[in-house]
Amino acid sequence: MFSLKEVLNSIPIGYLVRILRALYEAESQGIYMMVRSMVAEKAGIPPSTYFGGLKHRLLAGGLFEEVDVTRRVKALKLTDKGRRMAECILKCTST
Repeated sequence: MFSLKEVLNSIPIGYLVRILRALYEAESQGIYMMVRSMVAEKAGIPPSTYFGGLKHRLLAGGLFEEVDVTRRVKALKLTDKGRRMAECILKCTST
């Protein structure tokens, strides 16, 4: 398991912010998990980048967790740690 610091240093900050924002905004609309491909789309991240290693680093940091929707479909949802980070980022970036 990697520390959150190691994970954050291995992920482009723009990707992390956009994913946190997409999931946090979905939660504010009552959607508590989102299919992984939808997360990548909402965050503007190419699927090849997301599925090519980014998702493993995101999960290792403990900001997100994967939930089985069906046998083949997985969704992402924020953990408490991820929600707190999203709130902090949104607070700091809103003007």
